[in-house]
Amino acid sequence: MGTDKYSKLKSILRNMRASGIKVENPDICVISPKIFFADVKKGGDKIRQPQINFAQACLKVGIPFIVYHLVAKSD
Repeated sequence: MGTDKYSKLKSILRNMRASGIKVENPDICVISPKIFFADVKKGGDKIRQPQINFAQACLKVGIPFIVYHLVAKSD
């Protein structure tokens, strides 16, 4: 990510929270081979607005945010 992107992300998240925008950290941060954040959903669980807010902050600085949806394996 580098210090520049980290500083920008931190600043955006801080400003969002200071403005009263709720932000929720993702389930996963993968740092190798390339950094990205991810949230994992199962069943009828859907991504909530505070998670979307975090994703938007990531995308503003060029860090991917992925939502994984787990499904049961069928026979």
